[in-house]
Amino acid sequence: AAAAAGATAASGSPLSSRSPSRARTRTRAVASPNARGSIVNSQLRSATTDLCHQRLALELMQERHETETAQLRNEVGRLQGLVTALSPPSQPAVAVRAADGAATAGTPSSGVAREAERAGARSSSRRRGKSESRRHAHKRRQRQRERERERRRGEL
Repeated sequence: AAAAAGATAASGSPLSSRSPSRARTRTRAVASPNARGSIVNSQLRSATTDLCHQRLALELMQERHETETAQLRNEVGRLQGLVTALSPPSQPAVAVRAADGAATAGTPSSGVAREAERAGARSSSRRRGKSESRRHAHKRRQRQRERERERRRGEL
């Protein structure tokens, strides 16, 4: 099939030309071992290129998948920490109560919630992510400014 395709490409007309001798010479010319080798080589080259592209795409997808998994794991940990902080100590951590809005302003648990949020409710083994670090630094600076304000107010 490859030889036939090469023959049509070389002459511009199909193999079944009018004189059988010419057709035979053309066929022989295309089907020579060298020609066959070069056709196979080019096919191999394109197949290899395709495989390389596929491998790169797979690696990229795997990397993305790992990042997303890590982000989701972090989020789950954060939410679990918040739920534990929001649920009263006498009862086991109940996600429904946290989602219910148990910690509204004025309830005794609102202070606990604020504290849990300030701490970021992180497990000690987990490092902070980039955005989490920024948020933490922002809150730290905010608290520092509040302390400064209070101190100045006390001096006046």
